[in-house]
Amino acid sequence: MRASPLRVRRLPMRKPSANSTARRLMILACFSPNRPVLTSQQIADTLALLPLTIDLLVAPLVRHGWIIEDVPGAYRLGSSQGSRGRR
Repeated sequence: MRASPLRVRRLPMRKPSANSTARRLMILACFSPNRPVLTSQQIADTLALLPLTIDLLVAPLVRHGWIIEDVPGAYRLGSSQGSRGRR
């Protein structure tokens, strides 16, 4: 007897919520000239969030160049962030 093929249901892409957008902005605000490189744990401690939450929130920021991951779990601001608003 053959097994029926597995059906995978694709979920629609969701837009980021206002809460996740605010949290991503808070992550960007953690960086400063005195703290140019931060780990997930340091960001989590600063924002009172779990490191896993930070990793999930940081992924799109890395993908779009707002944050660069130098070594696993250590981030710095990317060139996309520095060039915003300048013309």
